Amino acid sequence: MRMKTQRKVYCWPGRFDRPADPLLMRLTLLVLMSVCAYGVQVLFERQRKAEEEAREFAMREGQLHAAGRLAAEFAPSSQKSPRHHQ
Repeated sequence: MRMKTQRKVYCWPGRFDRPADPLLMRLTLLVLMSVCAYGVQVLFERQRKAEEEAREFAMREGQLHAAGRLAAEFAPSSQKSPRHHQ
């Protein structure tokens, strides 16, 4: 026959003697999870905006290069090279 041994847990009397209220623990966990989920959402939104701005920048830069090439084609030959004016 096996005998059960009892272990004594020594802790401070009072507040630590009883387990925490399960509702309070659930609410705390819910709040922490909500804060974490909101943080992840903010990070994803920032990443999406940065990618959108990078695409828009690349598009506008391409438009500027195309406009510069087009303007160079229509510029008079005397204005193409500034050395001819000396």
